[in-house]
Amino acid sequence: MSLINCPECKKQINSEVDFCPHCGKKQDKSLVEKKPIKKSTIILMSFIGIIVLICFIILKQPPSLTPEQKKQQEKIEAENKRLSSLFGEAPRVSSWDGSVYIVKQTIEASAKDPDSLVFENWSGLGYNNQGWTVKVIYRGKNSFGGYVRECKWFVIKFGNIISVFNCN
Repeated sequence: MSLINCPECKKQINSEVDFCPHCGKKQDKSLVEKKPIKKSTIILMSFIGIIVLICFIILKQPPSLTPEQKKQQEKIEAENKRLSSLFGEAPRVSSWDGSVYIVKQTIEASAKDPDSLVFENWSGLGYNNQGWTVKVIYRGKNSFGGYVRECKWFVIKFGNIISVFNCN
């Protein structure tokens, strides 16, 4: 709330009123005087903006790799290419909980009560001589309404589950 001069009678009035209490003139809200921005504020905001921009540019740059790191990265890429040719692309893994989509979908499809499933632990994606492997520990209701806990290894090849093993 601030005081302004009425454009009609030139007396001071509240800037938030719709009509002048002295002369009754309807007040135009677009005529309310705005405080000018100080030059020092503009300079300060510009300086902060430039600092933020420089920090963004510096942090956006990928870190330069040493020759040893480049060699290691090339080795990993070659191994991933070899595994993809043997077993197909790696199964989709959730970055949220580490679950493997095709395995989770298969367990939910075969569960007596899919809403009761609780996935306790995912091993992370690995591989053996048969294909991509993942271990999952989960629990859910059986046909009698009791909870059972399962631990299974799944082997995946070219996007399909080819075998399932008990952990024990």
